[in-house]
Amino acid sequence: KRSAGSRRCCAREGVRRLPPAIVINLARRSDRWSQVSRRLQDLGIAFGRWEATDGNHEDIPEAIVAKWWVHGEVRVDERFDRWYAEEIDVLVNDCYCMVKLSAGERGCAASHVYAWTSWLASMDANAKDSVSPLMVFEDDVVPSSNFAEFARAVLSTLGNDHPDVLYLGWGHWAAWRRVVKESGQSAMGPYGIVEAEYP
Repeated sequence: KRSAGSRRCCAREGVRRLPPAIVINLARRSDRWSQVSRRLQDLGIAFGRWEATDGNHEDIPEAIVAKWWVHGEVRVDERFDRWYAEEIDVLVNDCYCMVKLSAGERGCAASHVYAWTSWLASMDANAKDSVSPLMVFEDDVVPSSNFAEFARAVLSTLGNDHPDVLYLGWGHWAAWRRVVKESGQSAMGPYGIVEAEYP
């Protein structure tokens, strides 16, 4: 069983009103830890380190992360939109293919799962009425210079809505995805909040 205490360190001082943050980092990648630490410190973001699960050296149960995923591509607005599902019988535009996850991909996914479940367990242990959000970064993240402002704007847009996962990345969103919140404006430009591509 994984312990939050052994995988997190104290958060550093940073921008107020942003949720606590962790960076997923393999123990053997101290170079990445140094780089991402500088990037996030320069932005004033408080963060701690979460030791990543090494898929090349640790056994990851399929109950935690599947070994295969289904991938199909659908042309939307002259772009290819990627769609993922857990079951082979899901068809998108009558085409799909199975892709085996690499050990590294499974380790990365397991790191996220263990971080989330540990965070939720720590919230339960503290007997809080509600679970506070947790920002999770990977150690190769290169946030824009105004990421903190953008993240605050998105969180403000959500108000009292508390999604299970809020992906603050960029992607070509498919037109059929449900819009959760109408577009807002930040220093980075307009943004919208849509449902995730993962079912």
